Amino acid sequence: MKKSIMLIAAMCMTSVMTFAQKVIRVSTDKTDLVMKVSPKGRLYQVYLGDKFLNPADYDNLKWDVYAASDGAVCQRGHEVYATSGAEDYFEPAVAVTHADGNMTTYLYYQSSEQKAVKGGTETVITLKDKVYPLTVKLHYVAYAKENV
Repeated sequence: MKKSIMLIAAMCMTSVMTFAQKVIRVSTDKTDLVMKVSPKGRLYQVYLGDKFLNPADYDNLKWDVYAASDGAVCQRGHEVYATSGAEDYFEPAVAVTHADGNMTTYLYYQSSEQKAVKGGTETVITLKDKVYPLTVKLHYVAYAKENV
């Protein structure tokens, strides 16, 4: 029994560590948009600007770049697709009233994929609420030569 619990705990820790190291890059010839998954599985934008020349530089970008001025809020960053009803009251990207009347939504990273499209690369990121049957897919298309 003890071994089973320890194995499950180790698997959970590995999963959390995998999320913490996940970096998603949407790039053109001159520009990088970089997103990171936090240890709790939320997706944050960590950089938008000139393209990095060294891929190791992405490791130096932090997802938790600010906290409330009074220290009341723990680690926070710039969430890629902020939701209303919980933590972001000013500029949510989406507001949902669920079937039970609850207006709280938390979106967690599920997966991402990149594929070639005519003239560029499409990145699709899937986010999902853990409590409600809500899935959001973010689509980014980057055109390398046009830097768009």
